Amino acid sequence: APSSGFRTNVRYADWLATMLSRSGGPTFELEGLAVKDGTLTGTILQRREDFSVEDIREEIELGFADKSGKRVGAHVVVTLAKRRGPLSVPVPEGAVWVEIDPEVRYPWKRSRKELNPGRYPLP
Repeated sequence: APSSGFRTNVRYADWLATMLSRSGGPTFELEGLAVKDGTLTGTILQRREDFSVEDIREEIELGFADKSGKRVGAHVVVTLAKRRGPLSVPVPEGAVWVEIDPEVRYPWKRSRKELNPGRYPLP
């Protein structure tokens, strides 16, 4: 049987094939963030330059970091089927930042040098 590493590589290869076979890649943003009782809520947005492209289902990873920038907790996967959708995820202990796509799998994610780097302070 193939190793779990092999299955992971096949999964990422399938994901990459899907991403390369389409146009109109989005950027992602968070808005209206709030934290209550250990849960982060808000809205996650897909922004596209080519609005002729139909909505595409995306699975976006969110990561958390402490005040020194060190990762805390596990990544959370959020599924977004429209251009905007609700967000409700648990916040790991010690987290003060939430980051979109922390492993930078999406090549079209906005540059960290831009105004919206994909990392947001938790309210």
